[in-house]
Amino acid sequence: MSIRGARVAEVSAVGGNSPFGSLGYQPAEIAVYADGSVVLDGSMWFTLAPADLQSLLTGLQKDLAGLPAVLTAAAGSAMTDVGDTVLGVRGAGGGYQTVRANALPQRLASGAYPAPVVTAYNALEAVKNSTAAKARAPYIGNTVRVAYECPVSTALGTQFWPDGLPAPTHARGPQCPEMVTVTGGTVDIARQACLNYDSALQDGAANQAVPYLSEGGMGIRTCVWRWALPDEQSH
Repeated sequence: MSIRGARVAEVSAVGGNSPFGSLGYQPAEIAVYADGSVVLDGSMWFTLAPADLQSLLTGLQKDLAGLPAVLTAAAGSAMTDVGDTVLGVRGAGGGYQTVRANALPQRLASGAYPAPVVTAYNALEAVKNSTAAKARAPYIGNTVRVAYECPVSTALGTQFWPDGLPAPTHARGPQCPEMVTVTGGTVDIARQACLNYDSALQDGAANQAVPYLSEGGMGIRTCVWRWALPDEQSH
């Protein structure tokens, strides 16, 4: 698999009740790259034809032009448990624009947000059901993102910290959650030691992650891994 170029469009989620939401750990729902590659939820990928990619970008640039970085719904209070949706597009001049709206999918038909934003969101969502998407295949990277969290329970008992897995650096407390990006031989170590992110999305599954006694006196941590997206390789 070879995905080339920067991210040029996306639908991402920020906040809400998703696991490790405070880290921005969840992958983009839709991430589109300059070579036409599209990665869905960090787990599947396919390639858009050049003409389809250009049509998508031109439409998004038009729909999002002039909008503020953060939109406020015209009616209704913020749905903090749902979180915000971020739409992004690379502009013709090279800059990357993002527009953030709380609970956008839940408010598409309510008139809470400008029509162009709804059009942009629907255009990106349509990519998932495009002809090209029928040829989707599993996305497997060469770099892994690992998130650490302080467990609320150690009912499973604790185990020694896995050899080779980077130790956490944050003290227990509000700053406990943290994220590292690993490559090389550490990828296999993380995949064997930590719970897969897709599994962690299942109800209660995050509590099944193994509690490890961290090195450096930072206490007990659980960990979750996912494949890093092409533009997440180095951070």
